[in-house]
Amino acid sequence: MEDKQIAMQLMEIKAKLPTYYSKGNAFEMKARFDSYKCIIRNLPDRYSSTAIFTASEFWDIELDINWAIKGTPQKEAESRFFEARRHLEDDINHVLNQLSNVTQAYRGEGGDQ
Repeated sequence: MEDKQIAMQLMEIKAKLPTYYSKGNAFEMKARFDSYKCIIRNLPDRYSSTAIFTASEFWDIELDINWAIKGTPQKEAESRFFEARRHLEDDINHVLNQLSNVTQAYRGEGGDQ
């Protein structure tokens, strides 16, 4: 997969993350998270350190999403939903930043050029 395709898919996932808590939105977040995991697991080799970093956080995000899907107690479910959303957004931003940095280095752009 090309870097631009990866970036576009990640930006689409980020843009479609639900903004408020409901059980239905928690299921939607789970679907977006599953798509994100698939992308991360299939990153080209030059992004192996990025994949390892973000994959290390899968467990925490998945735990929060599953708690939100459970839905009880309500306040805890809401809190976990927004925590999962924040972590997922942060991770996506990190990967997008790494894509940009690696792509520039790969093409010989930046710095002294």
